[in-house]
Amino acid sequence: MQISDYPRQETHLDEEFCRQNGELILQVRVHKRQWLSQNSRMGWRQKAATVKVLRRLGYLTGLNLKNDRSQEFAYQQVTSADRVKVVALIHPLRRGTFDPGNAAASVKPIIDGLTDAGYWTDDNGARLLGPDYRPALPTGTPDEYRIDLHITGYRIPDRREGQP
Repeated sequence: MQISDYPRQETHLDEEFCRQNGELILQVRVHKRQWLSQNSRMGWRQKAATVKVLRRLGYLTGLNLKNDRSQEFAYQQVTSADRVKVVALIHPLRRGTFDPGNAAASVKPIIDGLTDAGYWTDDNGARLLGPDYRPALPTGTPDEYRIDLHITGYRIPDRREGQP
């Protein structure tokens, strides 16, 4: 199956639909030199330096989005939520088959950067659900990947609600 075989809302490719449903959308562009894959083979120093760059990229992207008035409501929903769900759309360099789950090595430092930016207190499993990796359309540029993070905040109802 191809991406086009699924409904656009299911794949999160319809950004307007996602925004109308309260999703906060962060677009992070990553140069291919900073791209980490689960299959990457590099020394620990080079990997640590790349992770540092990606974390900083997530932090700065998060700070920049705080000032985006078009997504202010969604930002408030996410930062005040009890739990947060993250769907990561991975835009590859070119067409062809690829495994979006291999992008976890690049997405994790970006999520850590959002933690540093104050989007949530901690990115542990009790607070953060996901990320769920999905394939997306190619970027169309030969040297730049794109990661779209669709973030939805959820409130956990108090167990005592509804009891007298």
